[in-house]
Amino acid sequence: MTEETQLTESTDLPSPTPKSSAVGVPPAMMIPRFVFINYLLIAAIFSLLGGVIGRYVFPSTVETLSTTEVETIVRATLNDILDERGVVQEEPAGPVPDEYYQIVVDEEAEPDPFLGNPDAPIVIVEYSDFTCGYCGRFARDTLAPLVEEFGDQVKLIYRDYPFLSAMSYVAAMAAECADDQGKFWELHDAIFANQSGLSQDSLFIMASELELDMDQFSTCVNDETHRDEIIADVQSASELGQLGTPAFFVNGRFVSGAQPIAVFREVIAEELARIEAES
Repeated sequence: MTEETQLTESTDLPSPTPKSSAVGVPPAMMIPRFVFINYLLIAAIFSLLGGVIGRYVFPSTVETLSTTEVETIVRATLNDILDERGVVQEEPAGPVPDEYYQIVVDEEAEPDPFLGNPDAPIVIVEYSDFTCGYCGRFARDTLAPLVEEFGDQVKLIYRDYPFLSAMSYVAAMAAECADDQGKFWELHDAIFANQSGLSQDSLFIMASELELDMDQFSTCVNDETHRDEIIADVQSASELGQLGTPAFFVNGRFVSGAQPIAVFREVIAEELARIEAES
C-alpha cells in the first residue's frame, strides 16, 4: 500500500444488533466492536468544533484563523478536558488491509450519497475528508474511471470522516447541504478540484456556480442541519478503530489509501469470484 494508516488499540465491547444490513463479512471473521469512550470523544470533538467554527470559521468581527490554528485549538482544548477528568487516551487499533469488517448500511436512516447501481453485488464504502490530499487524488484520478469501468457491478457509498481540521467539517456540511438539492457529487468534485484554496468563501462560490438555492444552502450550512448525520458517519468509522483517509471497504474488505485503479480492479475481481463461488 502506498499510504500509511494510523493504527491504534481498541477494547472489544458487545454492541446491540442493528436493524440494518451489513456488507460482505465471511461468517468466521472476528468483528471489532465499538468502544464506549469513542462516543465521549466524538461528542467532545464536535462540541468543540461547533464552538470553534462559530467563532472563527463564520466570524462577524473576529479575524478568521487558519485551519492549522483552529485544529491546534480544538486538539489542545480536548486534551485539557480529558486530562482534567483523568481520562486515559488509548488509541484503538485500526483495520488491517485485506481483512474483512462489518460495514453497516442502515436501510431505515437517510441514505449516504452513492454512485453506481443501488443493487450492485460490489458495495464500496469510502470514508473521506475533503481537506485530505490523498482523498483528492482518489477523487480526481480514480473515482470516475472506477465507476465507469465496472458499471452496474459497483455501488460506491461516500461517508464523511472530517478529522483533519475544522474546515474538514465545514466542507462536509456544505456537501451534505448540496445533497439536499441533488448536487452532492457536483460539489464533491468541485471541492476536490480546488482543495488548495478551500475556505468558507470558496465553498459558497462553488455552490453559487452550481446554481444552488443560496438562501437554502446558507441556512443549511450555518444551522449545521446535517450535524447528526456527519457524527453518525464518524461513529461508524470509529467502530472500525482509527482510520486514515481515504479508507475503503469493498464488500467489507479493507483497502487503505488512494490506491491506483489496478488495486481496486484486482480486489473487485476477487470479490466477484468469491460471490460466484458462494452462490
